[in-house]
Amino acid sequence: MENSTSSVREYSVQKTDNVVIALLLGITIVCGVIVVSLLFSLNALQQALVVLIAIILFIIIMFSLLGTSKVKVIKQKIEKPVVQIVEKPVVNTVYVEKERKKLDIPHYEYIGSMQTRTYHLRTCRLGKLVKKKYQLSNNSLEFFKKRKFRPCKICILKQRKV
Repeated sequence: MENSTSSVREYSVQKTDNVVIALLLGITIVCGVIVVSLLFSLNALQQALVVLIAIILFIIIMFSLLGTSKVKVIKQKIEKPVVQIVEKPVVNTVYVEKERKKLDIPHYEYIGSMQTRTYHLRTCRLGKLVKKKYQLSNNSLEFFKKRKFRPCKICILKQRKV
């Protein structure tokens, strides 16, 4: 078992957070007493009574602003440290790759342009410049000849000459 000893001490601590506020309040009360004595043209007895009331009011406010508070300090000594052993099983995870589906994208040998009315081989550099919205694709030359497309001068006509 653990053997522990602890000690508790109490301290009284003066509140010093509100010192500036208390000084400003004191200056305000002094100015207030001077203004009251000048405005109402009080005699000596009345002035003494106003000063006494102001001093009592200031003392009450000072006690509330600059009172003391008690602080408890607890010191605890543990002679024997606590050690915990946690056992966790090791889990090996193996990633198995799933088979990928092959995309069924048709590859045509000829590409035609509906804008220029010419057809090209799929590998022709001019055929690759045809925009998708004007493209027409097929595997037979007859398809393009029936629609009165002209052959490309670079890829189709050079292929025939060779």
